Amino acid sequence: MCNLCKIQPVYEFTNKRTLCRTCFIRWFEKKVFYTIRKFNMIKREDKIFCEKHGNFRDSVLLDVMKIYCSKSGNLMITSKKNFNKIVCSNNLDLNSYKFINILREKKDNSLKKLSPVVGEKIYPLYFFLDKEILIYAELKKLKYKKEIVKRSSLLSEKDSWINFLNDLEKKHPEIKNAIMNSYLKIIY
Repeated sequence: MCNLCKIQPVYEFTNKRTLCRTCFIRWFEKKVFYTIRKFNMIKREDKIFCEKHGNFRDSVLLDVMKIYCSKSGNLMITSKKNFNKIVCSNNLDLNSYKFINILREKKDNSLKKLSPVVGEKIYPLYFFLDKEILIYAELKKLKYKKEIVKRSSLLSEKDSWINFLNDLEKKHPEIKNAIMNSYLKIIY
């Protein structure tokens, strides 16, 4: 934390600690790298392919994975050939929605698909909310299709369970994080 964090904050945690632009970017990238290490997502010899749909999550993921690969020495493959890891942009919001739906529909066999590592697919943004990913995208001036952000928010308005979970998150910050951490305790 630096002096600018108090003067020019761009993000505030639930414990009221604030981060400036530089500290937020550093915190975000460190958290992605920690997630990769914690779940042993990538080994030195792995060749990585990033899914690209043009949305803000994919833009951020591509940016962070380029940084990771430059530091780790992993190859980032641009075509869908000769890779052994697919990096996907599912995050805390998407996974907590899916988790609630799986419980609601009583599909126990689908629970393993919410893990941070599912076969060759890995999810480095697993512990990030959409708002954190959007802040990173805006701070780094990444290009993404703005209408996808609007469209995904319109889709979420149609599902009452998603609205319920979003309302819970507003009243009880970090509820989505608690849901997925509980899930991880069951699975791991």
